[in-house]
Amino acid sequence: MKKICCLILALLMMIPLLAACKKEPEKENTSDTKAEEIEWLVPMEDLEGREFKILGTASNYGLTLLDIEEPASSLEQSIYARNRDLEERLNIVINYTEVMYDASAGSALKEEIRTQYYANQAAHDLYVGSGNVIISLSTEGCYAEVSELGTSIDLTKSWWDESSMENLYISGKSYALAGKALLHYYESTNIMAYNVDYAASMQMPNFAEMALEGNWTWEDVHTYSEMAWRDLDNDSSKDASDLLGFTVGHNLIEIALISSGENVLTYDDNNYPSFSGFSERTIDVYDDIVKWFYTSEDTLIAPRDNQLLSDAGVASWHDLFSNGKALFYMEPVGSLQKLRESDFEFTVLPAPKYEADDEYRTNIVRYASLMFVPSLATEKEEIGLFLENLMYASSIKTFPDYVETIVNLQRTRNALSYRVLTEIVWASETVISMLHLYDFGELSTTMVEYAKEGKKINALGVSMARNLDSLIEQALGAKPSN
Repeated sequence: MKKICCLILALLMMIPLLAACKKEPEKENTSDTKAEEIEWLVPMEDLEGREFKILGTASNYGLTLLDIEEPASSLEQSIYARNRDLEERLNIVINYTEVMYDASAGSALKEEIRTQYYANQAAHDLYVGSGNVIISLSTEGCYAEVSELGTSIDLTKSWWDESSMENLYISGKSYALAGKALLHYYESTNIMAYNVDYAASMQMPNFAEMALEGNWTWEDVHTYSEMAWRDLDNDSSKDASDLLGFTVGHNLIEIALISSGENVLTYDDNNYPSFSGFSERTIDVYDDIVKWFYTSEDTLIAPRDNQLLSDAGVASWHDLFSNGKALFYMEPVGSLQKLRESDFEFTVLPAPKYEADDEYRTNIVRYASLMFVPSLATEKEEIGLFLENLMYASSIKTFPDYVETIVNLQRTRNALSYRVLTEIVWASETVISMLHLYDFGELSTTMVEYAKEGKKINALGVSMARNLDSLIEQALGAKPSN
């Protein structure tokens, strides 16, 4: 009996050890997945198999990806899962068709939209394409007003980009939509980047931290660009063999004006634009940007300096930065994909301010994808419900996955890039310039040409003011009377 008692006692002492070593059985998922997922979707009625037909432009730049058939990357898998979930939970079908963009012929999408409209065919529920190409069809009657989509769309919600859309009103009417599902739109956000290794070797400050503290200005870019330039061949002039301070595309002057708070055009209560010449501050910003960058040895501006690139056998200003030949670089976020193979660390920066007390403003370039609902589409309120859910679902999962992907285009995870993107770039006011979209009377193009040649724009403002309002009316229709 004594032996039996000892054995029982030993077994009792082993129970905790056996419990600790035992593999936990997989718990059966008894939760209501459907209920859980609908909690993070805007409530939406069952649409009884409603098919939403989307026609978009295939782009070789950036990400549109409203749907994808064979997901490969984690981001594509997120998009695929979002759409399948929407289809299953809401009893709908998403049918996304792409047409190729044909630069030489304008746009196949634009022609298809126009053809459908004038043939009185409601073949699609949504068009997605380059803003500067297809927005002009708004004045032809091809698109429904956003107000026609019903009260289910709330443009004040964070999954829409309300501040940019406010800049696209035409005669007091809104047609264009942009939000978290449209990744190409965010790919078209202008940013800067800087070579962290080069800056550290020059004992320069951490520019991302400066930006997060609100102290990032165009004058700072100028100051450190001058410090960074190294005339490696000792010929006392800039060429592509040197180490440059700043390498940038040809529209620097316009981007600088926008990020400095200068819209050039003024808007009435209906957001209808007009032009009466340049303000004193616009002229000051223009003069400083020209002085700091367009006449500087340390800055390479394309296409003004393309001869320097060809002489050195370099394809573009992108290559100069990705090859470690420049401190600063400016292009849309999507250009980060060009830097995958760079062997240095770089960090994202916002577009600079003109004065430290200004607020950051983020420019969305004119070829960013926008969405439009055809005016001939039936049951527009259902389309509105679909779009609100698509944007909201994207804000929960797809857009965060996109942000992760963008940051991880660098060779090493960079927490400061993440912070700059989320705390400044996509948290600040976003702007799509009506002037940049339409280039009324080639004012935008002419400003760039003036900057390249170091000309003053005072006289240009006076001469353009005489006829620019009539050119705006030709493009947008008559100015509303109220």
